[in-house]
Amino acid sequence: MILPNENPQILAPVRRYVMPDRRYMKLHGWNLENMEEGKRNRFVRSLARDSQRISDTELTLMFRSDWRPQLTASWLIATARRKNFRRLLEIILHTSTSPNTLKGTCFALTRFGSHEDAAVISEFLKAILTPGATASAQHWALSGLLHIDRNLESDYADAFLERSSMWSLWQGEPSLPPETRLIPRLLHFLDASTTSAGPVTTNREMLTAPEDLYTSWEPSPLPVHWEIVPSESSRRMLDESLISSKSGADDYIASLEPLSVAQCKHCDLTLFNTAPGRGGWFTAHPNRGLDIADDAPRTDMRATYPDVAVSLMNHRH
Repeated sequence: MILPNENPQILAPVRRYVMPDRRYMKLHGWNLENMEEGKRNRFVRSLARDSQRISDTELTLMFRSDWRPQLTASWLIATARRKNFRRLLEIILHTSTSPNTLKGTCFALTRFGSHEDAAVISEFLKAILTPGATASAQHWALSGLLHIDRNLESDYADAFLERSSMWSLWQGEPSLPPETRLIPRLLHFLDASTTSAGPVTTNREMLTAPEDLYTSWEPSPLPVHWEIVPSESSRRMLDESLISSKSGADDYIASLEPLSVAQCKHCDLTLFNTAPGRGGWFTAHPNRGLDIADDAPRTDMRATYPDVAVSLMNHRH
């Protein structure tokens, strides 16, 4: 597990998709269901928009972090129905120990809703329904199976609900979990939001399968003299300073939707991430802004993080 404050590539999508308004807090338990209708509609529309904008690479790297990015990534995958993540979700189901991560993963597979997804959830339930196991994602997994069964007219959940079944032995009684009522409601919210948002066009820049990138990716350390900007308040000040700079390029900078992630220890040169499709990464002096007419521009736009890492390494004060 890599915490966001340990790696720029993870911090960037966490800042953009996880932290605003503490989105992750609304994506587990009954928080979304209990939200006031107007607020919930705005929240789910925002989720639907970001589920189209976020790249496959960003989603994959969020699974290398803690439960907050993992849970949010699962919901973004579910919202846009990115079924190319099915294999990675299966891997997460069998390797994660975080209840919130497991709940989100089960929810995404339930949203996909095929026989293949039901089989994945069934295998997960067989592995996790052990005597004495504390409740984590069991309720979400069984409720997801029941929802898929209703839609497919299948019987995947029956084996877990029969008398003396694994569920009965684990639960102590064959009662249905309350999530059987919650999950259809949550799926309805997503259906309504994606319908109103129009056709889904997701950001699919990654040629490697998500599960292959997830298992092969190695974090690149920041070069010497660079460090992660440690606090969100400091990052916001850097973002605002760049956007409000008097360089004459304010509109262009704002269009990049810059988010600061790291800074040189010896000067104010800062590494920013842009919204997907806007170039990727660039460095800038926040208080001086971006002067695109300058013979020596104070930015260095790069498409990928490895490219910009070379720029950071060669930076001279």
